[in-house]
Amino acid sequence: MKKIYLSLMLLAGLLSACDKSESDPDINKLSSEEIRQLTAEAYIMSYPLVMNYATLYRQVANPHSSEYTGGFGELRHYGFYTPDNKDIVSPNNDTPYTWGWVDLRSEPWVLVMPEVDGNRYYTSQCDDMWGFVLDSPGSVIDGQQGGAYLLATTEWNDALPTGIKRAILGESYFIGVLTRTGAEGPEDLENVQKIQAGYQLMPLHAYQGKAAPKEAASIDWIPFVVGEENSIEAFRYVNFMLQYILPNELDKAALDNMAKLGIKAGMPWDTSKFTKEAKEAMAAGIADAIHTLNTTQARSGDLFNTREVLKTNYIFRALGVQVGIFGNYATQAVYLSINKDANGNPINTATSSYRLTFRPEQIPPAEYFWSITMYSLPDRLLVANPIDRYSIGSRSQQLQTNPDGSIDVYISKDSPGAALESNWLPAPNGEPFIIMRVYGPGESVLNGTYQLPPLSVYQK
Repeated sequence: MKKIYLSLMLLAGLLSACDKSESDPDINKLSSEEIRQLTAEAYIMSYPLVMNYATLYRQVANPHSSEYTGGFGELRHYGFYTPDNKDIVSPNNDTPYTWGWVDLRSEPWVLVMPEVDGNRYYTSQCDDMWGFVLDSPGSVIDGQQGGAYLLATTEWNDALPTGIKRAILGESYFIGVLTRTGAEGPEDLENVQKIQAGYQLMPLHAYQGKAAPKEAASIDWIPFVVGEENSIEAFRYVNFMLQYILPNELDKAALDNMAKLGIKAGMPWDTSKFTKEAKEAMAAGIADAIHTLNTTQARSGDLFNTREVLKTNYIFRALGVQVGIFGNYATQAVYLSINKDANGNPINTATSSYRLTFRPEQIPPAEYFWSITMYSLPDRLLVANPIDRYSIGSRSQQLQTNPDGSIDVYISKDSPGAALESNWLPAPNGEPFIIMRVYGPGESVLNGTYQLPPLSVYQK
């Protein structure tokens, strides 16, 4: 009897050990140094999935969100963005947006762009969940005649359907379409709205007049919690999104390393099972990654591009999503940041006022137009101000040019005075985030030889 009891105790111990080994995450077996390094790499690699999910969730999955578009396949048209729009960071205030998302699990979709009038800038930029710019059909690449474009995954290899200009392929089952329609100002908004009414998204079977395929399974979305993108809980969204990614062989090493932390497609993410040491090491790794992104210097043309260009440059890809999710190709628009004054000091509009003077030869060459937009930090959203002015540039009708052809732009939290207010770009009571955009950039802007004039401290 004693032998039977001992045998049962031994069996129970073995079963308990098996249960423990199956339930304890592998991360607890790693050293703190390895966890920290792997986490930093994983965070930079997967940051675009987290932030694109945040936008997708608000626009497609959460009907209670103010940014809700209506769901997959629906288009939502906007006028000029204001501080009330918070669905993406660093929105422009030059080209009213049209947002849409497609779910490619059952079949491809078709994007239809209408013909536009005059020399109007417009483009429908398509991004996958990794943040790669897949294509930007529109005036710069295709002219202004419009057309139809197929949206599909990289699995698609069928013949191009009749009437389709080209296929746009992504590495995820969800693709976002951000259409920008250039407007000359508030008085041009009615013309923009007529153009926006001509944009269409339709499933391929509807475009071809065929029967619909079997619908894909419904998705049990994870509510996105603002703030978790900077914590170890960010990987909960990564595990969820990896289910809808088509793995690229170039990413195998990075994905294998992420798996060591329990970051895998569809895997539960339960940080309560992590040891205190593991959680601390992960938090330190995320801090390292954020520091890397905050201190990396790069031109905008290096950040927003295709898989063919970016390859495995995960830092540039993540940085692009951080500073301006759904940023344009360089040939579409170049983004120049203004973050220091003429003396090399950080800009702080809580304590100083500034003047940016463009001599005639310093005005940026642009086929379409240029603008300077003001954002607050750390959220990178438009700055509320008493005159409702969020950007200023070549299309600003009130902008005054000096007799010698130069242009002065005044950047301050308070008005520079009635005589100069036409050229005032209101700023926050703190550190600003300032971006100049050049649409249809000239060669000097594209090749990086163009230099912004210095920003000088201005005293009224």
